[in-house]
Amino acid sequence: MKKQYLILVNTFLLIVVFLITIVSYGQKSSDIKAIEITNNMKNQLTLTDQQYDQVLEVNKKYLKKLDDSRNENEPGSGVREEFTKIRSEWDSELEKVLTNVQFEKYKENKMKQRPKRVPNNR
Repeated sequence: MKKQYLILVNTFLLIVVFLITIVSYGQKSSDIKAIEITNNMKNQLTLTDQQYDQVLEVNKKYLKKLDDSRNENEPGSGVREEFTKIRSEWDSELEKVLTNVQFEKYKENKMKQRPKRVPNNR
């Protein structure tokens, strides 16, 4: 009886761990996202080591702000406006770190990555 109880408890715990893993799969921390974004920027913009460190900190800061805003606000409750404000501040801070040429290239790359909007057919 005791052995069956232990098997049941262990099975339950494995299921819980498995479900937690599935739910969290695909959700990267803002720090990991910041590293990925900064690595891409380093390659695209030829960042110096000093710029890389500064851009990484800026990216971490603003990705955290976006995550916090997403978690604190209900969908449709001014989230889009808040995101636009955060992204504008983010760009302003990056502009202080990047050279003019790098920042122009950053803006060009950003426009290329923006998804094409499909007009509403009503």
